[in-house]
Amino acid sequence: MKVTMQPEEIHCDHPHGAVPFIIQRLALENVEPRLIRLEGTMLAGKSSLAHRLTEALGATRVAADHFNALRDKIGLGRYRDALRSALASKRWVVTDSVRLGEIAPEQQFGRGYRVYIKRLRILLGDRGWPYGFDIDDEEHSPPGENPLERSIRLYHREYRPHEAADLIVNVPDEERGYRWP
Repeated sequence: MKVTMQPEEIHCDHPHGAVPFIIQRLALENVEPRLIRLEGTMLAGKSSLAHRLTEALGATRVAADHFNALRDKIGLGRYRDALRSALASKRWVVTDSVRLGEIAPEQQFGRGYRVYIKRLRILLGDRGWPYGFDIDDEEHSPPGENPLERSIRLYHREYRPHEAADLIVNVPDEERGYRWP
C-alpha cells in the first residue's frame, strides 16, 4: 500500500515571507543532497524566494532561466552542468524553474526539499491559479496564452509538482487586486 503525504501549506503575503519557515524546516529534516527545489507557475515568485533563500543560507543559486534551459538543448546542458557542479560543493543549492521535474529530474539530482509557490486568485479559492485558470481545465486556456505558457500549464497539469512538494507557499495575486481576506 502506497502512503501519500500531503504537503505542508502556508499562506504568505509575498513568497519571500516563507524564508524563515523553510530554514526552520531544513534544520529539522536531513535533506540530502543539500538542494532546495523551487517550482511554480510563471510570475509566482520563485526568483524572489530563491534570491532571499540564497542570501539567508549563503547558498549557491542555479536558476534555469539564466541558462534558457526551457528553450534550447545547449542551455539545458549548461544548466545541468552548473547544477551538478554546485551540488558537488556540498553547500546549499537553490534552483528554480517552472518545469523543474523535467529539466532537473530527481533521479539525476536528488529529491532535495521541494517548495511549490502557488499564486492564488482568492475569489476562485484553491482552484484559482495565475490568470484565473484552473490547472485541471483541459478545454480552456487563459486569454493570450503563448506556446511557452501553454507548455508550462500542461506540464503542471500532467506532473502535478504541487502534489509532490514538501511545502506549498500560497501567495495572493495582489497585482490583480486579490488579497487575503
